[in-house]
Amino acid sequence: MNEIENPIDRLLARGLTGRDLVSYMLPGIVWLAEHQDETFRLCYHDDAGQVVVEAVAAPDLITRARELGWTVDDPNPDHPYCMFGEAIYHFRRGVHWFATACDDTTEMLPLALPARELAAAKKRDDRLYNEAARARRARAHDRQVKRQKEVEERKAVGELNAAVQIAADDFQAEAVRAGKPITPATARRKAWKHIRKCDDWTYHLLLKRLRAMQSQEAKA
Repeated sequence: MNEIENPIDRLLARGLTGRDLVSYMLPGIVWLAEHQDETFRLCYHDDAGQVVVEAVAAPDLITRARELGWTVDDPNPDHPYCMFGEAIYHFRRGVHWFATACDDTTEMLPLALPARELAAAKKRDDRLYNEAARARRARAHDRQVKRQKEVEERKAVGELNAAVQIAADDFQAEAVRAGKPITPATARRKAWKHIRKCDDWTYHLLLKRLRAMQSQEAKA
């Protein structure tokens, strides 16, 4: 083989048609061209429900998939081998598998794999998804939700306190302008009452942020 020969040209020379080429997006075609000298197998159920294993050459993969009714999957540059919407891709022991006949584990292995490999996958699923494992994941999820809630509550309390202080400062300043000064404690009581009544302390937070921005601009 000429080392500078284009892999896609090789696929075309080996039987891939122009129709095949335009039916699939470039990432999948490039991937297929780069691996065309490797082993490809299909695994599917025949009309009688029996598992069928079929070896195909890379140029024939698309033609055979079309005959089986497999459709073109949306292109994914990160996973160019996911070429068909119906068939799951696996790479096992140097073999590229495209399977619609899969086991019921989360790995969805081709049913044509050795029984010991299918049994091992079942055991892995059992360990991951048995009752004890589900309970551990549930507890971990509950802890995460609780931590997130505590963080959000602390943030909300901090913002609310900041809003109250802004309102208290405003009440004190207003009292001074009116010639009737009040204590910080009285100002905070008035502020809490005001916040509860208007139920819109986000305004005070916005005011605080605007004041902070003005202060920074003045220092610049």
